Amino acid sequence: ITGSNTGGKTVALKTIGLLCMMAQAGLPVPVGPESTFPFFDRILVDVGDEQSIEQSLSTFSGHLRQIRSILMSATDRSLVLLDELGAGTDPREGGAIACAILSHLRDIGAATLATTHLGQVKIFVHENPDMQNAAVEFDPKTLQPTYRLVIGQPGSSHAISIARRLDLPEAVLDYAASFIEEESANLEHMLLDMNAARVKLQQEVAEASAIRTESATLKEQLKTEKHQLKEERKRLLREARQEAQNILRKAHRQVDNALKELKRTSQSTGSADLEGLDRARRGLQDKRRKLQEGTAAMAPSADRPARWDDLVVGQAIWVLPFEETGQITALHPNKKRLTARIGALEIELGMKQIALASGQPALEPPAPPRTTPIPGPREPLPSELNLIGMRVEPALHELEYYLEQAGLTATPQIRIVHGYGTGRLRKAVGEFLHTHPMVASFHHPPQEQGGQAITIAVLK
Repeated sequence: ITGSNTGGKTVALKTIGLLCMMAQAGLPVPVGPESTFPFFDRILVDVGDEQSIEQSLSTFSGHLRQIRSILMSATDRSLVLLDELGAGTDPREGGAIACAILSHLRDIGAATLATTHLGQVKIFVHENPDMQNAAVEFDPKTLQPTYRLVIGQPGSSHAISIARRLDLPEAVLDYAASFIEEESANLEHMLLDMNAARVKLQQEVAEASAIRTESATLKEQLKTEKHQLKEERKRLLREARQEAQNILRKAHRQVDNALKELKRTSQSTGSADLEGLDRARRGLQDKRRKLQEGTAAMAPSADRPARWDDLVVGQAIWVLPFEETGQITALHPNKKRLTARIGALEIELGMKQIALASGQPALEPPAPPRTTPIPGPREPLPSELNLIGMRVEPALHELEYYLEQAGLTATPQIRIVHGYGTGRLRKAVGEFLHTHPMVASFHHPPQEQGGQAITIAVLK
C-alpha cells in the first residue's frame, strides 16, 4: 500500500487487522455480504516507532528486530501486517531489504500487507505476479487525500504537494524539486498520470451508469405508453365494430323490408318480377359486400395465415403480437423470416407471428362458392341447407342467400346442416342467426334428429 502522507495507509493496515481479529472472535464485522475471511493461525504486526534509547534501538533497528520475530513465526496460514517497510535508513538499502522481506514472506505463503513510500518496492511489486500494488487516493486538484483504497496501482507520496499545502516557502519547494532524481521524477509523473486517467475513467463509468439508469426509466415509460396505446386502440376498435354492427343491423332491416315488399308485390300480381328481384338482390349483395370489407379491415381474420411464397416486399400484413398492421421491408429466405415496419419500428418476425392483412391473397385460393339450387318464388324451397365441408365465410354467404329466398317464399322455418367438425362453423351460424332481422329464434333438434349437427331457425 503506497500513497501520500496522511492519506490513510496505516489506518487501512490497522483496519484490516482489526476486522480479521473481530471475525475470528465471532463478532459482527462491518463489511459487504460478499466478503470472506480466512481463519489465520496468528496475526503478526509491526506498526509504529520501535526506537528506544534504553535499548540502543533506532527506528530502523527497532523495525528489524520486530520483523525478525515475525519471519521466524510466520506460516502459510498467518497474516502479516508491516507498516513503513524499509523506512528509517538509506532509501536504496532500505528498499532492497524491504523487497527481500516481501519475497521471503511470499515463499512462506503468508498473507502479507505492507505500507511504504519507497519507489523501488513499488516497482518490485509491480513486476511480481504474486504481489499487487494498492494506493490511498489523493485528489491532485484539491491536494487533499480522499481516504479511499484503490487496488491495482501504486500511489505517489505527493511530498512536495503536501508541503506546498502546508505553506512551506515556495523557494524551498523549488529547490527541493531540483534534488529529485530524473528516474524518481518520471515515476512520480507516471503515477500522477495513472491517477488522473483512473479518475477520468471513474467519471465516465458514473456517466455511463447514469445513462443506463435513464435508459431503463425511459424503457419503462415507453412500455407503459405502448400498453396505454394498445388499450386505447382496442377501445376504438370495439367502438368501431359496434358501429359497424349497428350499420349492419340497419342494413338487415332494410333487407327485411325490401324482401317483404317484394313478397307483397309478387303475391298481389300473382307473378314474380324476376328482373326486379335480381336487381334488388344484386344491390343488397353489393351493400353486404361493402359492409363485410369494412369490418374485415378492422379485424383481419385469423383464418387467413400467410404463405412464404406469396410474400413480397411492400406487402401489408397483420402483426399478431402487436395486433397492428405492418409493411414488409425485407425477406430472409434462409431463415424463413421477414423484417416489417410498424409505424416507426422495424422488427424481425417469424411466419407464425403474422397473418394476411385485408386485401391480401389468402393461403389458399377460396373455394368456389357452393350454390344451393333456389327455384323461382312459386316453387317450393329445399327443406334444408347443407353447409358441411364449407369454410366459414362462403358458408355464411350461402346461408344469407338461403334466408332471402325463404323470406320470398314465406317459409316459416329452415333447417341448416353444418355438421359437428371443430364447432367453428356451428358457432358462426349461431352468431349470424342471432343478429339477423328475419330470424325469430333458432335451436338444435333432439339428438335422434341430428342434435348439435343441425340448427333449425324459425323465421318472422
